[in-house]
Amino acid sequence: MNKYLKNVLLFIFIYFMASYYLKPMNENSDSLKFKSPKGKLTKFRNVTFGMSVKQIKALETSEFIERYKVGNEEILVYSGNINNSNCNILYYFINNKFLCGIYAFVDYHENKELYIVDFFNVSDKLVEKYGDPDYDLKIPTDLTNPNKLADAVSSGLIDLTIGWNFTNGKILEILKKENNKIVHLVSYTLNEFKNKLDKLDKLNKSKNEF
Repeated sequence: MNKYLKNVLLFIFIYFMASYYLKPMNENSDSLKFKSPKGKLTKFRNVTFGMSVKQIKALETSEFIERYKVGNEEILVYSGNINNSNCNILYYFINNKFLCGIYAFVDYHENKELYIVDFFNVSDKLVEKYGDPDYDLKIPTDLTNPNKLADAVSSGLIDLTIGWNFTNGKILEILKKENNKIVHLVSYTLNEFKNKLDKLDKLNKSKNEF
């Protein structure tokens, strides 16, 4: 597994999945208070949530990179291009049930403003498909200049976050600094995913009591 992908997975495991439902993204941001849900989240790309590893392997046509499995958790990783940006496409399973899909964008930019451009290009496409977001981090007026905003994100002063709430899950796009890199992700996650992670975490803790 390449170093970048390990960093992305570590970010997902430790930060993204553990905190985005309940906690602020940073000291300057509000908690993620989503509006009333807008319906049911059923699909990621051309696959349906709840499918098995075998079913998704048969449907996904992008270049396969690798399979990552720990206990009852499994991730399939593909390489693709979304909205003219290169990305890794991650399918996250628990007990062979697809519960979370993620786009992890991998393009590197010397000009940090291009990360801001990428973020808003993707968010515009999401708005076209899902309507106005239910959560949108308000950018401070002193950071509306793209250059200043890029500096704030790359230095870790602010995270860009936008999200949509559904009766059974959430879509969240985030751009933030992590491990000295700018990470850009879009997650399609069922509420069941977090519930199952909580159960697995409790099970693992109980096994370690002795």
